[in-house]
Amino acid sequence: QDANSGLPMARELLASALGTTASSSSFRMKLTSSAKYNLIIGGYNDENISLTTLGQQCVVPQDSIEARGSLVRASIQPDKFRDFYRLLNGKRIPEEVYARNMLIRELSVHPDLASECLRTIIANGLFSGIIKRDNQQLIIELVDRDITENPSDSHSPNFSKSKNSNPPRHDPVELHRIESVPRVFIGFFNRSGIVDHVVDRLESLGLEILGGDLGAEGPSLSLSANVMKAMQACNSGILVASDMDPDLDTRDVERERKIWLFLGAATFQFGKKVVLVESSSERSSGLATGLRLVDLEPENLDETTLGILAALVDVGAIKLVARVAQPSQESSARIEDNH
Repeated sequence: QDANSGLPMARELLASALGTTASSSSFRMKLTSSAKYNLIIGGYNDENISLTTLGQQCVVPQDSIEARGSLVRASIQPDKFRDFYRLLNGKRIPEEVYARNMLIRELSVHPDLASECLRTIIANGLFSGIIKRDNQQLIIELVDRDITENPSDSHSPNFSKSKNSNPPRHDPVELHRIESVPRVFIGFFNRSGIVDHVVDRLESLGLEILGGDLGAEGPSLSLSANVMKAMQACNSGILVASDMDPDLDTRDVERERKIWLFLGAATFQFGKKVVLVESSSERSSGLATGLRLVDLEPENLDETTLGILAALVDVGAIKLVARVAQPSQESSARIEDNH
């Protein structure tokens, strides 16, 4: 796409653009895999390689709805993957040994390939949104339209909760999972109970959270590749700059530098859609200039979470949509990407 504006490209030139040769095993594997996901037309014996409609939607989507919809459709192109998602739709993925046995016995996957197949299914599912995290469990949420939809269609996938899934927790009003799930990155320096509580509450409200420990990899002049990759999959960012951990040195120079690195990368990636969470007693002078700030209240984490939610609305990361209820129904609300 980048090298030739999405037009068909000679196989040799494509390999060169990818920094390899047309005869290399890695290039052949990329072509084979891309074809299995219905992303390209052509293989390692063809003169030209071109993107399919689905491939174009994946690499240059018109909006986030098309981006996520195309990822779902690509993820279910391989028969074994689609059959696994359909077999466990609305259910949790069992422990690895049982999931492998299911692939072998129910889907006729060769035993030597079962582990790799399972890892790919889970990775694709998490990336595309087919698989959701519920605490320590992985839940598959795929509807019939996702399975049967024509890859050339540009409709968004339906992420509505299955009737077998657990309902949203703790909320006084009914919150519905929506067609386009906002994906938010949260950076932190200590995966404490405070961070876990905030993540759990935001996920229960319908947001998809990707997290990264900014202090886990020691001194560095840049953020880790894993953190950057997770940020690129999101539309907004949260930084928990302090969490009242008595063992955390808030004046640590390396920690302060990582904060600035993250804020620089986040504002470049998300624009104004960045929220800084910090306790008033630990606030760094001038750090929050131009950023949406939320006070961390360790004794009232629900209040902190509501503050984060309000801040995400204020910066345009998400949109709350209220719906007037019928007389026999409760009021309801939902959260959407704000575009």
